[in-house]
Amino acid sequence: MLEGKIASQGKVEARAFVTNNPGDIPPFEDYIIVTQNSNPEMSPLLYKSKGIITEVGGLMSHLAVVAREIQVPCITACDNCFKEIRIGYLLKINATGRLNSHVQIDYDI
Repeated sequence: MLEGKIASQGKVEARAFVTNNPGDIPPFEDYIIVTQNSNPEMSPLLYKSKGIITEVGGLMSHLAVVAREIQVPCITACDNCFKEIRIGYLLKINATGRLNSHVQIDYDI
Protein backbone atom coordinates (compact mmCIF):
# COMPACT_ATOMS: atom_id res chain seq x y z
CA MET A 1 0.00 0.00 0.00
CA LEU A 2 1.24 3.48 -0.88
CA GLU A 3 0.54 6.83 0.74
CA GLY A 4 0.38 10.36 -0.61
CA LYS A 5 -1.34 13.71 -0.07
CA ILE A 6 -4.72 14.74 -1.44
CA ALA A 7 -4.31 17.58 -3.97
CA SER A 8 -7.74 17.16 -5.61
CA GLN A 9 -10.63 15.32 -4.01
CA GLY A 10 -12.60 12.41 -5.37
CA LYS A 11 -13.06 8.67 -5.32
CA VAL A 12 -12.07 6.50 -8.28
CA GLU A 13 -11.08 3.00 -9.33
CA ALA A 14 -9.27 2.42 -12.64
CA ARG A 15 -6.23 0.81 -14.25
CA ALA A 16 -2.79 2.40 -13.86
CA PHE A 17 -1.13 4.11 -16.80
CA VAL A 18 2.50 4.60 -15.72
CA THR A 19 4.41 7.18 -17.78
CA ASN A 20 6.65 10.24 -17.72
CA ASN A 21 6.09 10.91 -21.42
CA PRO A 22 3.13 13.18 -22.28
CA GLY A 23 3.14 11.74 -25.81
CA ASP A 24 2.39 8.19 -24.64
CA ILE A 25 -1.02 6.81 -25.54
CA PRO A 26 -2.85 4.83 -22.83
CA PRO A 27 -3.59 1.20 -23.80
CA PHE A 28 -7.10 1.41 -22.33
CA GLU A 29 -9.84 4.03 -21.83
CA ASP A 30 -10.36 4.29 -18.07
CA TYR A 31 -6.99 5.01 -16.46
CA ILE A 32 -5.22 6.76 -13.61
CA ILE A 33 -1.92 8.40 -14.58
CA VAL A 34 1.06 7.47 -12.41
CA THR A 35 4.08 9.72 -12.98
CA GLN A 36 7.23 10.85 -11.21
CA ASN A 37 6.75 14.58 -11.65
CA SER A 38 4.01 17.15 -11.92
CA ASN A 39 5.22 18.47 -15.27
CA PRO A 40 2.67 20.77 -17.02
CA GLU A 41 3.26 18.85 -20.27
CA MET A 42 1.28 15.95 -18.73
CA SER A 43 -1.91 18.07 -18.70
CA PRO A 44 -3.39 16.71 -21.98
CA LEU A 45 -3.38 13.18 -20.53
CA LEU A 46 -5.08 14.45 -17.39
CA TYR A 47 -8.16 15.66 -19.27
CA LYS A 48 -8.99 12.10 -20.36
CA SER A 49 -7.94 10.33 -17.16
CA LYS A 50 -9.91 9.27 -14.10
CA GLY A 51 -7.16 10.55 -11.78
CA ILE A 52 -3.44 11.15 -11.31
CA ILE A 53 -0.78 10.10 -8.80
CA THR A 54 2.64 11.80 -8.69
CA GLU A 55 5.80 11.17 -6.68
CA VAL A 56 6.58 14.88 -6.41
CA GLY A 57 4.57 18.05 -6.43
CA GLY A 58 2.07 19.43 -3.99
CA LEU A 59 -1.19 21.24 -3.56
CA MET A 60 -0.15 24.14 -5.80
CA SER A 61 1.63 22.15 -8.52
CA HIS A 62 0.32 22.67 -12.04
CA LEU A 63 -1.27 19.22 -12.37
CA ALA A 64 -2.94 19.53 -8.95
CA VAL A 65 -4.50 22.87 -9.89
CA VAL A 66 -5.72 21.52 -13.24
CA ALA A 67 -7.06 18.37 -11.55
CA ARG A 68 -9.12 20.49 -9.14
CA GLU A 69 -10.44 22.62 -12.02
CA ILE A 70 -11.66 19.58 -13.95
CA GLN A 71 -12.65 17.65 -10.78
CA VAL A 72 -10.26 14.72 -11.21
CA PRO A 73 -8.73 13.12 -8.07
CA CYS A 74 -5.04 13.92 -7.64
CA ILE A 75 -2.57 12.45 -5.15
CA THR A 76 0.89 14.03 -4.79
CA ALA A 77 4.02 13.21 -2.77
CA CYS A 78 3.45 9.47 -3.24
CA ASP A 79 6.96 8.10 -2.70
CA ASN A 80 7.99 5.16 -4.90
CA CYS A 81 4.68 5.02 -6.79
CA PHE A 82 6.50 5.13 -10.15
CA LYS A 83 8.65 2.12 -9.19
CA GLU A 84 6.00 0.08 -7.37
CA ILE A 85 2.94 0.47 -9.63
CA ARG A 86 2.92 -1.12 -13.09
CA ILE A 87 0.74 -0.47 -16.13
CA GLY A 88 -2.58 -2.25 -15.73
CA TYR A 89 -2.62 -2.51 -11.93
CA LEU A 90 -6.10 -1.77 -10.58
CA LEU A 91 -5.84 1.37 -8.42
CA LYS A 92 -8.36 2.50 -5.82
CA ILE A 93 -8.22 6.11 -4.68
CA ASN A 94 -10.49 7.43 -1.94
CA ALA A 95 -9.43 11.07 -1.74
CA THR A 96 -12.54 12.39 -0.02
CA GLY A 97 -10.71 13.91 2.96
CA ARG A 98 -9.27 17.38 3.43
CA LEU A 99 -6.91 18.80 0.85
CA ASN A 100 -3.26 18.14 1.72
CA SER A 101 -4.21 15.37 4.17
CA HIS A 102 -2.62 11.93 3.90
CA VAL A 103 -4.39 9.16 1.99
CA GLN A 104 -3.59 5.53 1.25
CA ILE A 105 -3.68 4.11 -2.27
CA ASP A 106 -4.77 0.51 -2.65
CA TYR A 107 -3.85 -1.53 -5.69
CA ASP A 108 -4.28 -5.04 -7.06
CA ILE A 109 -2.10 -6.72 -9.64
